[in-house]
Amino acid sequence: MTSDKNKSEPKMEIIIKKISELIPADYNPRHISDEALSGLTTSMREFGCVQPVIWNKQSGNIVGGHQRLKVLKDKNIKETEVVVVDLSPEREKVLNVALNNRHIQGDWTLGLESLLAEIKFETPDLYIDLNLDSLELDVPEIPEPLPGEGNTDPDAVPEVTEEPVIKTGDLI
Repeated sequence: MTSDKNKSEPKMEIIIKKISELIPADYNPRHISDEALSGLTTSMREFGCVQPVIWNKQSGNIVGGHQRLKVLKDKNIKETEVVVVDLSPEREKVLNVALNNRHIQGDWTLGLESLLAEIKFETPDLYIDLNLDSLELDVPEIPEPLPGEGNTDPDAVPEVTEEPVIKTGDLI
C-alpha cells in the first residue's frame, strides 16, 4: 500500500472550463452503447451534470467523465464545471481505471428490488428512459440458509418438557 498517514487529503478544486479545451484521454478504456448514452442524456437532462468531468492540469486530459463530455458536446454546451487534479501520467491512468472499477464500488443490497419497484410506480417514464429495468438482473438473491440455520421444518414438533413452562393460573 502506498498511502502516507501524515499526508492530508487534497482539497477539491472546481473550475469552469470551455468544452473545447477538454481533451479526452486517448487511452480511456471505456465505451458507451447508444442505449446507455441515451440513458445518460436523459439523466443529465433531468438532474444536470451532478458528477463533474475530472480534468488533469498536468496533461490537459480528461481523467473521468468521457461519456458525460459526449452528452455536453451533443447538447452544444460551451462550458462546464470540472474537478481539477494534478497527477503524473502514471497516476492519471490509475485514477481513470479506479473511477470505473466496479470491484471497488460496492454491491447492491436486498433493498434494490423494492426501490426499483417504487421508482417504476412513481416515475415510470424515467424508469424506462434511464434503463433502470436493466438493474433488475442485479437484484441480489436471498441466500439459502445453511443446514441447521434459519427456519425449521414445518412438520417438526418440539420436544415436550417434563416440567410445563406455563402452569394453571399463570396470566399470558
